Amino acid sequence: MRRGNLFYLSILGVLLILIVSPVIFCNNNDPIVAADELYSKRSNPINVQQAIDILQKFTVEKSNNSEALWRLARCYWFIGDAAAAKKDKLEFFTKGKEYADQAVQANPNSIEGHHWLAALLGSTGETRGILQSLKMVDPMKKELDICIQLDNNYADAHFILAQLYWKAPGPPLSIGNKKTAQEEAKLATSLNPNIIEYWLHLGLIAKDNKDYATAREAFKKALSLPDDPEEPKKSQSDKTTAVAELKKIETKK
Repeated sequence: MRRGNLFYLSILGVLLILIVSPVIFCNNNDPIVAADELYSKRSNPINVQQAIDILQKFTVEKSNNSEALWRLARCYWFIGDAAAAKKDKLEFFTKGKEYADQAVQANPNSIEGHHWLAALLGSTGETRGILQSLKMVDPMKKELDICIQLDNNYADAHFILAQLYWKAPGPPLSIGNKKTAQEEAKLATSLNPNIIEYWLHLGLIAKDNKDYATAREAFKKALSLPDDPEEPKKSQSDKTTAVAELKKIETKK
């Protein structure tokens, strides 16, 4: 083969490596940062799998690194949430929960570890059915309470807590309380007002409470926000829901 052809083939090979495995040339010495960058591009599932590969390799040597462990939990939650089949969802959620458990064992003060443990407990229970969901309420509440004790301004914990109070049955069966759910949802939006999903769910909960003025305001706020560049499809889906829900209560007082 001519030398010129070999040169061009070498260049092509380098380009292919850059395209297929961008992480090799991006923050190679910091696997946590590299995994975060890949997760920020999670609209392409390949990036999430690459983030998992990096973090799992890192935890072979750093098995008690809570920062890596809760990120693995987050990745598996995302894959499970996107999976279509119940079997696949449970497999990914179970794996994610294992990593979240390890994260809080490695660092009991890891807010993110407790947050993702709560999220994975909830997703696992919801996927398995109503009875399992009820069993997960107390463990979820425990993890969320720890998050809030560690940082009362942690918006994600208040958001998930709002879902818990909203979806759970009321006493004596469980802790469900739609008024409290609305308070927690409102708090989440005040702590982080730029999340479309927060406003959408504040609207849904307020609508359930027949607080139509608050619901309309929340749905309109959701529609006014720019799409999340990390999850544009979800943003559009949430906005579609907001439009539909807004129409249902346009004239209600």
